[in-house]
Amino acid sequence: MDATPRFEVEIAQNKHLPPTGAEVHAAVTVTASGAAVPAAGVAQVIVIDTSGSMGTATKLVAAQRATLAAIDALREGALFAVVSGHTVAEMVYPPTAAMVPADAEHRRAARRAVARLSASGGTSMADWLDFVGLLLADHPDGVRHAILLTDGLSTQTPGELTAAIDRAAPVFDCDARGIGADWSPAELLRITAALRGKADAVRGTAELVADFAAMTEAVMGKLVPEVRVRVQPSQWARPLFLKQTHPTDAELLEQADGPRAVVYSTGAWGAETRRFHLALAVERGSWDLEQDRRAAGIQVQARAVGGAFAKVSEVAAVEVRWTRNALLSSQVDPSVADFTDQRGMAEAVNRGCAAHRAGDVPGAEAAWREAVVLAAGLGHAEMLDRLRNLVDITGDPLDGVVRARPGLTAVDMLAAVVGSSHSSSIHPVVPRARPSGPRRTRRCANPACAAPENPSTAAFCGACGTALPEETA
Repeated sequence: MDATPRFEVEIAQNKHLPPTGAEVHAAVTVTASGAAVPAAGVAQVIVIDTSGSMGTATKLVAAQRATLAAIDALREGALFAVVSGHTVAEMVYPPTAAMVPADAEHRRAARRAVARLSASGGTSMADWLDFVGLLLADHPDGVRHAILLTDGLSTQTPGELTAAIDRAAPVFDCDARGIGADWSPAELLRITAALRGKADAVRGTAELVADFAAMTEAVMGKLVPEVRVRVQPSQWARPLFLKQTHPTDAELLEQADGPRAVVYSTGAWGAETRRFHLALAVERGSWDLEQDRRAAGIQVQARAVGGAFAKVSEVAAVEVRWTRNALLSSQVDPSVADFTDQRGMAEAVNRGCAAHRAGDVPGAEAAWREAVVLAAGLGHAEMLDRLRNLVDITGDPLDGVVRARPGLTAVDMLAAVVGSSHSSSIHPVVPRARPSGPRRTRRCANPACAAPENPSTAAFCGACGTALPEETA
């Protein structure tokens, strides 16, 4: 069986710039496929928040069951450890600060240790990340991953948490989950964006077991411990940034590679596709108009045992052409436009949640209306499902007819905020064509209705819920 995946790089961009244009933006899609053998080494640490607020039977029991499911999902021989996170980080299993292989004996002992967990103390997330880094630092040749579950806010300063995240970034990847209603999406998203993972909300404790098992199974299937994207700019260009945008937002660790090239670490990979937003600063200088120029070459490198990186893809080119044709230079490539829409959607979700917490329901509806329209245009089915927990959507989501649902919970809003960091399919649905001519509507027959006009696709009034008659022009 082939143990080395094949990597392909595709570039989507509008290469045309106005004569004074100084930035090039491109969507870089990288696909790994073809390998059948997982990476030889894999090590996973499970960090369970055991601070005092986890003391309710529901949360702690859910955490214990989920941890056991993750232990069961480890492949035979994979290294693992379980850590209790409270005022300090403390080993649950094994009893000393080390990793042990997943076999029948260690699984049984770990289950007994997890069953004895209790809750007390604070939430020192920076210390937890540092402790995980120490455990995983001794296994540089393998896939290194952590699962972090918390129900609260870090008791350390933002600066202390940022410093711990920076120390962890070169060492391991991390997925994080928030349980309950008192944790911070901003904190978990900071952790997972820097550590190339996914943050999410636990909407129901029963789903946590399946989630922990799925995260672990995904890690067991990783094929390469670390993959880097190398950007080699031309003499008149320089990289501004490379950000992962699919499947989740991630800030990538940047390193110089020679006098001009830059490499960005993207963590461990399985057979998957990811998309990145590349921005380059370019200087036209004396280049003639209407001529294609190569601004940068993009290539993928994979880390082998011993730490050496090897080239595993062909070089893909990012191009630029300066032109006086304003029609060409004003166009935005659809893939690059998605980046803006994705960010706008996340910002709209956050604005709506902030407005709702402040008691401004109309302001929340306006922001969530924007988020619904953007999610629909992106073909982001997952985000539309999450938004439906916040608003009732009448008719086609692209029409943006929404009404805030009564009795919204904090968990509903937390799930929407963290979900906005998960991108849509990298081949988004093309928005439907709008019909020309006057817009057709359905008018509510309820004389007391405050908003009688509804889109023609609606079956019920978005304001009062009354069944609508046949559409009228």
